[in-house]
Amino acid sequence: MSIIAADTVAANVAAQLLAALQAGSQEFKDATWTIAGAVITGTGFPGVPFVVTSSATGSGTSTCVTATPTAASGPNYADVAANWSGGALPAVTDTVYVEANTPPILYGLTSITGLFARTVVESGAPQIGLPAISSRGYREYRQQWWSINTTLLEVGNAGTEVSGAIVKIDLKSTATTTIVRSTGQGTTTEPPLQLIGGASATATIETGTVAIADSAVDAAAYTTITVGAGANVKLGATCTHTTINTYGVLLIENTVTNLNVKGGRTSSSGTVTNLDVSGSGIFNWASNNTIVAALVGPGTLQSGDSRAKTVTTLTLRGRAQLIDSQGVITVTTMLKSGVFSISTN
Repeated sequence: MSIIAADTVAANVAAQLLAALQAGSQEFKDATWTIAGAVITGTGFPGVPFVVTSSATGSGTSTCVTATPTAASGPNYADVAANWSGGALPAVTDTVYVEANTPPILYGLTSITGLFARTVVESGAPQIGLPAISSRGYREYRQQWWSINTTLLEVGNAGTEVSGAIVKIDLKSTATTTIVRSTGQGTTTEPPLQLIGGASATATIETGTVAIADSAVDAAAYTTITVGAGANVKLGATCTHTTINTYGVLLIENTVTNLNVKGGRTSSSGTVTNLDVSGSGIFNWASNNTIVAALVGPGTLQSGDSRAKTVTTLTLRGRAQLIDSQGVITVTTMLKSGVFSISTN
């Protein structure tokens, strides 16, 4: 927001700015704005932070100073010691539990920097992080992910959902081992568990719905990801992963070196270097990259769009299916063993 001052009297400029704030977009309505002389005070909703920065330009000594005389606080802040057992923030080598029926963790999400030994988000745990679109209808400008360093991350218990609508965790540059046993239901616009960050991390996702680095502005790097038969996982375009073993539903938009489809259905609009389809799995190929080596059977390799694609070496094993209804797959070298089927245009 900006205004062009009608004059140089501070109180008049403040009054003009007050009117603009009160008539501003929804973000500015997160506070009640009042004025005393040339001082404007914004009072937010209890326990909800808002961010204001200010500046002034012009001739002379134009200034506009922002201060926070009373910072927001409350039970939803990760950086408030009183919200943790023992009245102290988690420290290096601690095991951190986000227990069932505790208040949502919404703010102060970047303040804890120590490396936890283990972080457990229990089934029945609350919302962690903020949705991309706030409940008041604007795109969220506050920190959305709980940013932590942890050696081990465990989410959910088998057969029991996490109750929070969303759980958003930033693993930063840590080589975290992640185990997901269940998730919540998510919202109409966001999946229930969202992970970003991680360096040389590993993940086992047994059940639930998970998005890893779903946004183009976020990234993640995993050496190994295993997707269970009860899981539905999306890997965003900025991910870099070495090996993926999947038995469930998987959407790939990124680069994967070794993809092993052992069951379920995998769709890829990204880049796969080496592919192995077995266990009656289905690989839907919806990109125009080159797969260096593909082994198929028992299972299906099918073209998912009309773009040209190349397999340098394709090995069809018993009960393999190659479905290329649009005739866009070029195979440089084909090796065959057992009984298989090929369907083209």
